[in-house]
Amino acid sequence: MATSEGPSSPKAKRRKLPSNVANSSAPVGQTANASPDNPSYAKSYLRVSKANVYMIIALCVEDFVDDPPEPCKKVGAVLVLPNDVVCAADCSRDGVHAVARLLMKHYDKAKGSKMFMSRKPCPMCAKLLVQSKVERVLFLPFEPEYYRSPKPLEPDADEKTSEEINKINDEINESNNTQMKQVDNLFTASAIAQTRFVLQVEKPVLEDAEQKTPSKDTRNQIAEETRRLIKKYGFERNPNWMECIKDELPWPAFDNEIKAEVLEYFDNAMKWMARANVLQGRGLNYEFEPCSEKSKNSDAFNPVNNPTHAIQARHFMSIARFLAERTDDPKAGVGAVIVSPEMEIISLGWNGFPLKALYGEFPRASKDDKSIVDKKYPYVIHAEQNALLFRNNKNIKGTILFVTKSPCNECAPLIAMQGIETVVVDDDVLSRDDAAQKSGLGYKKFPDMIKSGKFVCFQTKEPRADPDPSKASRALQFDDEKQVVA
Repeated sequence: MATSEGPSSPKAKRRKLPSNVANSSAPVGQTANASPDNPSYAKSYLRVSKANVYMIIALCVEDFVDDPPEPCKKVGAVLVLPNDVVCAADCSRDGVHAVARLLMKHYDKAKGSKMFMSRKPCPMCAKLLVQSKVERVLFLPFEPEYYRSPKPLEPDADEKTSEEINKINDEINESNNTQMKQVDNLFTASAIAQTRFVLQVEKPVLEDAEQKTPSKDTRNQIAEETRRLIKKYGFERNPNWMECIKDELPWPAFDNEIKAEVLEYFDNAMKWMARANVLQGRGLNYEFEPCSEKSKNSDAFNPVNNPTHAIQARHFMSIARFLAERTDDPKAGVGAVIVSPEMEIISLGWNGFPLKALYGEFPRASKDDKSIVDKKYPYVIHAEQNALLFRNNKNIKGTILFVTKSPCNECAPLIAMQGIETVVVDDDVLSRDDAAQKSGLGYKKFPDMIKSGKFVCFQTKEPRADPDPSKASRALQFDDEKQVVA
């Protein structure tokens, strides 16, 4: 079972910082501006680990399509480099399994990497993983990619008898067992490690998330979204699987006590995702609008005119929102996703202090902390910058950027320089003024570049009023029946 490690782990114990460290760059009274709406910049919040975020992304990516390669189940996969940076993410589509897509495209980067999968791989994917010298395969304890569920023992639409159904089930069980042994043999005979991964989001992480971003009047909405996600991604998809998991995954140590723990962790993970979906940006109920005439008439990626693009944009924006929760910035979280024209995720990023920065090395105050002279802004790497720095391809011309906040004056020229022409923003781009310039950040360049035709841009907005609010809300939820990737 995979566990989170390091100081960001939910298991990590809090240490009260000595007063001389906590107040090293601030005068007495530094928390005078702290309030529920403006938490103290001094607080360091527990975060979901990178490994759990990567697996959450694999789970979400799985659902990008409805028609996986027959006869296998759909799978989402995230290839993570030895330096713990995402190389790419994709799903099973166009007749090719997710793992195969990633390994064929990134054959030169697979050695020593980790593969996060929403399911245990099939024999074909397992042998490709072994041959590519991937170091470790981590998968969620759902039905494996190759698994076929037995038919219920009752006459079906073809009017088969119980004896015929039993014979079919014997063949299904034999096939499942054979493929399970094939996968395990491949991994056992190689240096690759396979790991059953349990999503681990503990209550202290959720409690810290609530302190940082109070849910206030959205608790019912978060609860409803949590239920939707559990139904969509959880064990409810096949209630009988948990009775088979011990022998057919296999997971020999699985019992009722472990089952209870697994379900609690999973529910917490879905609540964490629900909070991000509800509280980030425009929340659940939003539409896209063009930010210029050129954007409106774009024949490329256009979530306003193309319903498929709108569904895709919602998926990628949701992932960007999850990434924003990984920030170690004490106030503002931003997430960014760069996607190829073929809809492969080629880079992820979130804002935060430099890699491996320790508490106390950099100022943490923001413009809201009036009495503090030293601010965080010169030291925080922006989500777009991280996504650009850690991309998997030198040439990203023609790719699409999804970002939870409007690019600032630092980022806009970098995005343009790299050839990204389409940007989708979970923010009100054109109404931003340059007031943030006082803190070292400005937002004037990006809108100006949109107006000059440098960027095609779409932003989220609240939907038009509908005489039936429930109908409008339902229409703007992820369309579970029409999720496709072109």
